[in-house]
Amino acid sequence: MRTDTSLTARARMMLALSHHSTRRYRTPAASSSESYIKSPAQVGVEYVFMNTQKAPFDNKLVRQAVATALDRTRMVQLVNGRGKVTGQILPPGMPGYDASVPAPRADVAKAITLLQQSDYKQTAPITFITTSDEPGPKIAQAVQQQLAAIGMKVDIKALPGAEYTNTITTPGSTAIGFSGWFQDYPDPSDFLDVLFEAGYYQPGGYNLAGYKVPAVDTQLKSLRGEPLAQALPGYQKVQKQRLCCLNRLGVG
Repeated sequence: MRTDTSLTARARMMLALSHHSTRRYRTPAASSSESYIKSPAQVGVEYVFMNTQKAPFDNKLVRQAVATALDRTRMVQLVNGRGKVTGQILPPGMPGYDASVPAPRADVAKAITLLQQSDYKQTAPITFITTSDEPGPKIAQAVQQQLAAIGMKVDIKALPGAEYTNTITTPGSTAIGFSGWFQDYPDPSDFLDVLFEAGYYQPGGYNLAGYKVPAVDTQLKSLRGEPLAQALPGYQKVQKQRLCCLNRLGVG
């Protein structure tokens, strides 16, 4: 039996996709020229979220335009290649990760067309919320530049630790921003439930997209009691449904 994730499960900021940190260890027997290199991979994603309950991102075409404009490859470059572009919610290394889902590519011309089709009319800059810790500011600046290319003006608001967390996890306070989620335990529910179940759209919760679909909540609850191997096809189905509906993924 697998357990549910509480709202206090930790969220950590890194650049998503799939991180690799390298540390060198030397044993007492090793010569001065010898070292052992370990490269543990951190299983997680970092992404640009858009709140589907808050204008202008309550418009699917606007979300699609933003998702299409973002150059994820450039964002990986900004963190010195410590990541991998992915086109899904479940990260590489997490059970349920689907290698058949293609990684998205930026298409500015298509993004402009989608924004025009949305009838979006900007009256004031959109505020993009990020942590003041790197790579948050770098990613925010990249988003700002990439959205400017399709005619969207963005202001960046970089906040320190606690203020940042309190802001993005207060429902309705943030329209768009940068966040991340890393594995607490190796089960898809640690991502799909926490990031998308309606019950997590509350103070302290990490359903930052404001995603609320009762049928999907029912699917997720039914999968929790299943053995992991049997539940994986169901989780992959839910993930594809969410990607289709949200078009939310920005950098991971």
